[in-house]
Amino acid sequence: DSTSTSAEIQDPLAQALIPPQIPLQLIVTNDALVNADLLNSATKLTSEKLVSFANSAEFMSVLSSVFGNAGTDTVAWNAAAESLKQTITQSGLNIRLSLQPSDVMGVAQGAYANDAGDGQETIYLNTDWIASRTTVDEIVTTQMEEIGHSIDFRLNNGVDSTRSEEHTSE
Repeated sequence: DSTSTSAEIQDPLAQALIPPQIPLQLIVTNDALVNADLLNSATKLTSEKLVSFANSAEFMSVLSSVFGNAGTDTVAWNAAAESLKQTITQSGLNIRLSLQPSDVMGVAQGAYANDAGDGQETIYLNTDWIASRTTVDEIVTTQMEEIGHSIDFRLNNGVDSTRSEEHTSE
Protein backbone atom coordinates (compact mmCIF):
# COMPACT_ATOMS: atom_id res chain seq x y z
CA ASP A 1 0.00 0.00 0.00
CA SER A 2 1.56 3.26 -1.11
CA THR A 3 0.83 6.44 0.78
CA SER A 4 2.33 9.77 -0.10
CA THR A 5 2.98 12.68 2.17
CA SER A 6 4.36 15.98 1.05
CA ALA A 7 6.32 18.34 3.26
CA GLU A 8 8.67 21.22 2.81
CA ILE A 9 11.75 20.93 5.00
CA GLN A 10 10.95 23.07 8.04
CA ASP A 11 14.24 22.80 9.95
CA PRO A 12 15.77 26.31 10.11
CA LEU A 13 19.29 24.97 9.55
CA ALA A 14 18.15 23.01 6.50
CA GLN A 15 16.32 26.10 5.20
CA ALA A 16 19.55 28.09 5.57
CA LEU A 17 21.53 25.39 3.76
CA ILE A 18 19.21 25.22 0.76
CA PRO A 19 19.46 28.36 -1.37
CA PRO A 20 16.17 29.66 -2.77
CA GLN A 21 17.45 29.04 -6.33
CA ILE A 22 16.19 25.46 -6.20
CA PRO A 23 13.24 25.11 -3.85
CA LEU A 24 13.24 21.65 -2.34
CA GLN A 25 9.93 19.91 -1.93
CA LEU A 26 10.20 16.40 -0.58
CA ILE A 27 7.51 13.92 -1.49
CA VAL A 28 8.08 10.75 0.48
CA THR A 29 6.36 7.51 -0.55
CA ASN A 30 5.98 4.54 1.79
CA ASP A 31 7.46 6.53 4.68
CA ALA A 32 10.92 6.15 3.15
CA LEU A 33 13.66 7.09 5.57
CA VAL A 34 16.52 9.14 4.19
CA ASN A 35 19.38 10.90 5.93
CA ALA A 36 18.02 14.46 5.69
CA ASP A 37 21.42 16.02 6.45
CA LEU A 38 23.01 14.08 3.58
CA LEU A 39 20.24 15.05 1.15
CA ASN A 40 20.26 18.69 2.29
CA SER A 41 24.04 18.93 1.94
CA ALA A 42 23.91 17.41 -1.53
CA THR A 43 21.08 19.67 -2.66
CA LYS A 44 22.86 22.74 -1.31
CA LEU A 45 26.03 21.78 -3.19
CA THR A 46 24.02 21.06 -6.36
CA SER A 47 22.41 24.51 -6.10
CA GLU A 48 25.76 26.20 -5.57
CA LYS A 49 27.35 24.39 -8.53
CA LEU A 50 24.43 25.23 -10.80
CA VAL A 51 24.38 28.93 -9.89
CA SER A 52 28.18 29.12 -10.16
CA PHE A 53 28.02 27.52 -13.60
CA ALA A 54 25.29 29.91 -14.75
CA ASN A 55 27.43 32.87 -13.61
CA SER A 56 30.58 31.57 -15.31
CA ALA A 57 32.07 33.01 -18.49
CA GLU A 58 31.86 29.64 -20.21
CA PHE A 59 28.14 29.04 -19.47
CA MET A 60 26.88 29.77 -23.00
CA SER A 61 29.69 27.93 -24.78
CA VAL A 62 29.27 24.81 -22.63
CA LEU A 63 25.49 24.88 -23.11
CA SER A 64 26.00 25.18 -26.85
CA SER A 65 28.53 22.36 -26.92
CA VAL A 66 26.41 19.96 -24.85
CA PHE A 67 22.82 20.94 -25.69
CA GLY A 68 23.06 22.86 -28.94
CA ASN A 69 22.85 20.04 -31.42
CA ALA A 70 19.19 19.00 -31.31
CA GLY A 71 18.16 20.95 -34.40
CA THR A 72 16.46 23.79 -32.52
CA ASP A 73 16.36 27.10 -34.39
CA THR A 74 19.50 29.07 -33.41
CA VAL A 75 17.67 32.30 -32.55
CA ALA A 76 15.11 30.43 -30.43
CA TRP A 77 17.85 28.36 -28.77
CA ASN A 78 19.93 31.46 -27.90
CA ALA A 79 16.86 33.18 -26.42
CA ALA A 80 16.05 30.06 -24.39
CA ALA A 81 19.67 29.86 -23.16
CA GLU A 82 19.63 33.50 -22.01
CA SER A 83 16.28 32.93 -20.30
CA LEU A 84 17.65 29.78 -18.64
CA LYS A 85 20.66 31.68 -17.28
CA GLN A 86 18.38 34.35 -15.86
CA THR A 87 16.05 31.75 -14.36
CA ILE A 88 18.89 29.83 -12.67
CA THR A 89 20.46 32.96 -11.17
CA GLN A 90 17.27 34.76 -10.18
CA SER A 91 14.24 32.61 -9.45
CA GLY A 92 15.65 29.10 -9.76
CA LEU A 93 14.58 26.16 -11.88
CA ASN A 94 11.79 25.24 -9.45
CA ILE A 95 12.10 21.51 -10.02
CA ARG A 96 10.41 19.31 -7.45
CA LEU A 97 12.54 16.62 -5.77
CA SER A 98 10.64 13.40 -5.12
CA LEU A 99 12.03 10.52 -3.10
CA GLN A 100 10.92 7.06 -4.20
CA PRO A 101 11.82 3.53 -3.07
CA SER A 102 13.53 1.02 -5.33
CA ASP A 103 10.27 -0.86 -5.90
CA VAL A 104 9.27 2.25 -7.90
CA MET A 105 12.73 3.26 -9.19
CA GLY A 106 14.22 -0.16 -9.88
CA VAL A 107 18.00 0.13 -10.02
CA ALA A 108 17.96 3.75 -11.22
CA GLN A 109 19.61 6.22 -8.87
CA GLY A 110 17.58 9.09 -10.29
CA ALA A 111 15.13 10.00 -13.00
CA TYR A 112 13.61 13.13 -14.54
CA ALA A 113 10.10 13.89 -15.74
CA ASN A 114 9.31 17.14 -17.52
CA ASP A 115 5.69 16.63 -16.42
CA ALA A 116 5.00 14.36 -13.47
CA GLY A 117 1.31 14.26 -14.34
CA ASP A 118 0.56 17.56 -12.67
CA GLY A 119 2.54 19.86 -14.95
CA GLN A 120 5.47 20.00 -12.50
CA GLU A 121 9.03 19.10 -13.49
CA THR A 122 10.28 16.47 -11.08
CA ILE A 123 13.57 14.81 -10.24
CA TYR A 124 13.15 11.41 -8.60
CA LEU A 125 15.82 9.99 -6.29
CA ASN A 126 15.96 6.38 -5.17
CA THR A 127 15.73 6.31 -1.37
CA ASP A 128 17.20 2.82 -1.14
CA TRP A 129 20.23 3.99 -3.13
CA ILE A 130 20.61 7.04 -0.86
CA ALA A 131 20.34 4.85 2.24
CA SER A 132 23.03 2.46 0.97
CA ARG A 133 25.94 4.64 2.10
CA THR A 134 25.67 7.00 -0.84
CA THR A 135 27.93 10.05 -0.59
CA VAL A 136 27.08 13.72 -1.03
CA ASP A 137 29.14 13.77 -4.24
CA GLU A 138 27.20 10.80 -5.67
CA ILE A 139 23.87 12.52 -4.97
CA VAL A 140 25.15 15.78 -6.48
CA THR A 141 26.27 13.93 -9.62
CA THR A 142 22.86 12.31 -9.95
CA GLN A 143 20.99 15.57 -9.32
CA MET A 144 23.16 17.39 -11.88
CA GLU A 145 22.56 14.66 -14.45
CA GLU A 146 18.81 14.92 -13.96
CA ILE A 147 18.93 18.74 -14.04
CA GLY A 148 20.75 18.32 -17.35
CA HIS A 149 17.60 16.66 -18.73
CA SER A 150 15.59 19.68 -17.62
CA ILE A 151 18.06 22.04 -19.29
CA ASP A 152 17.96 20.00 -22.48
CA PHE A 153 14.15 20.01 -22.43
CA ARG A 154 13.99 23.77 -21.87
CA LEU A 155 16.54 24.61 -24.56
CA ASN A 156 15.35 22.20 -27.23
CA ASN A 157 11.58 22.07 -26.74
CA GLY A 158 11.60 18.44 -25.66
CA VAL A 159 14.03 17.15 -28.32
CA ASP A 160 16.99 15.33 -26.73
CA SER A 161 20.38 16.64 -27.79
CA THR A 162 22.72 13.81 -28.70
CA ARG A 163 25.53 14.80 -26.35
CA SER A 164 23.55 15.66 -23.21
CA GLU A 165 23.80 12.19 -21.65
CA GLU A 166 27.59 12.28 -21.92
CA HIS A 167 28.21 15.62 -20.22
CA THR A 168 25.57 16.74 -17.76
CA SER A 169 27.18 15.27 -14.67
CA GLU A 170 30.63 16.76 -15.31
